[in-house]
Amino acid sequence: MEIIEKLESVDGSTKKFLQKTSDDYIIETAYINDGEHFICYSSQIGCPVACGFCYNGVNKNFYRNLTKDEIINQCVNVINDLDIDNRGKPIKFGCMGVGEPLLNYENVLASTKELNSRYPNSIFSLATTGINSELILQLANEIKDFQKYILKISLHASNDDTRKKIIPVHRSMSELRDVANQYKKISSQELCWNYVLLNGVNDSEQNAKEFCDYLEEGDTVNLTHYSPIKDGFFRSSDNFSQFKKILDEKQINYYEFNPAGKDINAGCGQMAARYYSQLEKSK
Repeated sequence: MEIIEKLESVDGSTKKFLQKTSDDYIIETAYINDGEHFICYSSQIGCPVACGFCYNGVNKNFYRNLTKDEIINQCVNVINDLDIDNRGKPIKFGCMGVGEPLLNYENVLASTKELNSRYPNSIFSLATTGINSELILQLANEIKDFQKYILKISLHASNDDTRKKIIPVHRSMSELRDVANQYKKISSQELCWNYVLLNGVNDSEQNAKEFCDYLEEGDTVNLTHYSPIKDGFFRSSDNFSQFKKILDEKQINYYEFNPAGKDINAGCGQMAARYYSQLEKSK
């Protein structure tokens, strides 16, 4: 794995690294400096889940899983290039780039354990659509000894009908609710729900109320602004303030997240394996 190109956002907060595998695939890794070191890395080359708001969903492009060593080297390359010293601020590793981590579970878990060993006191997070809910419970047992590990379940809807339109490879919300509750019993690590607000799709007053009814005491929500993608058919919500107001009224614990690096396509859902596709077309 080698870095072949680096891009930097206008505000300087985000860098995107294009890295090439030994078989000439190009993957993307993002580094965000918001006062802390955050590395958002990929687990697959492309993604088979095809979420409608993600570049890799609109442009279906799954090639293969990344190996354990490729995931590790992807992160280490960024750390070495930026000369990050983890003896000060802890490094935050986010398995939230391209790919569904639970479809590459063994390599993701093994690489996470190795990174945790190499960089003590780091913080880890993983975002999943919950495609394989059994593995969520297995993960709960595997991460008990980590200093801090945050599991993020990407819900993005207040009911199953809407969720199927956004995430074609779908697990029912009731099943995910049950799994989340079991996870909390097994693990003391943090769990939160991801919800990206899409204009006219999942951001109505009724959606907000349904979502609040779905949540339980102690739940945390990552309420996310949409990152636009080329050829995408969703738009950022015009109803963000009203949606937040309803969550406030219901005393839901949430934080508002506006992804960094959108101008270099490093925001949520923008990272891609698009460059390999372009290379194929040019042959």
